[in-house]
Amino acid sequence: MKATLLTINDVYLLTGAAMYFGTITMVKLFLVPNWGTLRPQTVHDQFTLPIAAATRFFKIFVPTWLLAALVIVVTDWGESTVWPASIALLGMLASGLLTTRVIFPVNNQINAESDPARLNALLARWIKLNDARWACVIVMWAGLCWYFVQKPDLPGALG
Repeated sequence: MKATLLTINDVYLLTGAAMYFGTITMVKLFLVPNWGTLRPQTVHDQFTLPIAAATRFFKIFVPTWLLAALVIVVTDWGESTVWPASIALLGMLASGLLTTRVIFPVNNQINAESDPARLNALLARWIKLNDARWACVIVMWAGLCWYFVQKPDLPGALG
């Protein structure tokens, strides 16, 4: 039973990491290229709505994914799999701290900005910060991929 619960925890974290990685990648590849036309009049539709939707979702789930990653680190302590799990946890923590401490305040500034020149400068800063967040998420994703490759007989734990 314990092995089954730990496997469910692992798969839950992998699902979350895939969603997080996919969302940040989607922003980078599909939203950011269209923000060259961002103006104070279009901020709400082009920036605020999609970013706010993602924020609402991730504010609920990231803490549970952090807990799942912590469970993996604690239960795998002393095993070789603790290293990739720790890397995944650190990538997620770094991304979360960067988002809440630095990116969220820039989001608020972008949403409130009425000067087009200032808006473009804020957006350029946001894009650079999001690139750093993307790097953190890549570290998280790579750590989890490494973890799952190293984990022996993960499906067997469900049987």
